[in-house]
Amino acid sequence: EAELEPLVFHGRVTMGGKGVAVHVTLRNRSTPDLARHYFKSLQDGTFNTALPNSGVYRADVARVDAQGDHIPAGDVDFSDPARLVEIAIPDTATVVVHVRAEEQPVSNALVWTAHLSETAGLVEQNKRGRSTDSHGDVKFEHVLPGDWGFSVRDEVSGRGAEKTLSLHESKTAEITLDIKGTGCITGTIRDAAGTAVSNVPVDCLVVV
Repeated sequence: EAELEPLVFHGRVTMGGKGVAVHVTLRNRSTPDLARHYFKSLQDGTFNTALPNSGVYRADVARVDAQGDHIPAGDVDFSDPARLVEIAIPDTATVVVHVRAEEQPVSNALVWTAHLSETAGLVEQNKRGRSTDSHGDVKFEHVLPGDWGFSVRDEVSGRGAEKTLSLHESKTAEITLDIKGTGCITGTIRDAAGTAVSNVPVDCLVVV
């Protein structure tokens, strides 16, 4: 009987053009198999990994020296084991969020940040949450460049705040979310297939 040889791929992970040690999670986009595959790159970014199938994989990485922040790396082609696989990530940004209410810091407030990117008319959302410290501050590290939304909501009062910020490579930005005495409504608009859609006008009717 013929033996099946494993598909062994060689490659390198770079961040800002430099090799980096990361934990990599792969999800096959070419087959209905929902299983995920994990491996780690070395300090210089190089890696060897065996995969059950060739094809396009959605990659997600987390720096070995970080606190578990995951960075989406997009679709990566693992179709040819003879070709060096490059997983290139731009330099990331850092954001410090200050949450205030009536000019006072708000501790233990859950701050959400979301990056919306539109691909083929569909919205793909990378979202993460983190709570403020005793000073009402929270730091998000390893954030990809682009437009991000930051929001916070008091579950008890329904008050909230939201701002959008454009982030650049290797930069640190600060933003203040001032919780006002007004309510807020959050949600997601989806089509009949359940896919999130963008650029949809929304009208609000207030009945008093």
